Amino acid sequence: MGFGTGLNALLTLIEAEKYHFPIQFNTLEAYPISTQQADTLNYIDILDCSKYSDAFRLMHNTLSGQTLQLSKYYSFTKHITKIEDFIPIDKYNLVFYDAFAPTTQPELWDELMMKRIYDLLDNQAVLVSYCAKGSFKRALKAAGFILEPLPGPKGKREMTRALKG
Repeated sequence: MGFGTGLNALLTLIEAEKYHFPIQFNTLEAYPISTQQADTLNYIDILDCSKYSDAFRLMHNTLSGQTLQLSKYYSFTKHITKIEDFIPIDKYNLVFYDAFAPTTQPELWDELMMKRIYDLLDNQAVLVSYCAKGSFKRALKAAGFILEPLPGPKGKREMTRALKG
């Protein structure tokens, strides 16, 4: 949820290749950035992963709903839409919940939205987010998720992992 700069998609591609684990990556993005903006982030050089440069650019250039087979283990579909307008055809196993902050887009972080996400998931699925705000955690719990705190990346104390029971 929230393709944004494409970092989660790129890292998932790298891991799928590393572990030979098949991934069907679907992402939603209401306001995609341009390929030129993505290039300025310099992820390919920072991560030293030049062999994924073309795939990363394709992720940013793909049409909405088009599925790309970017490697033997990784297919990618980007839906250019708001989550409120998204009509899924499958259940999902993992959600990277990477929407803007609750203070910026509160409607994406409330109990009603978390219930919608819960209903999109298979049993035993996982939602992860950089957000660890109390109101977000309460909304997840109210929707039926079981929460587990995770250590955050550098500069962030904690992240959230939510499990569908």
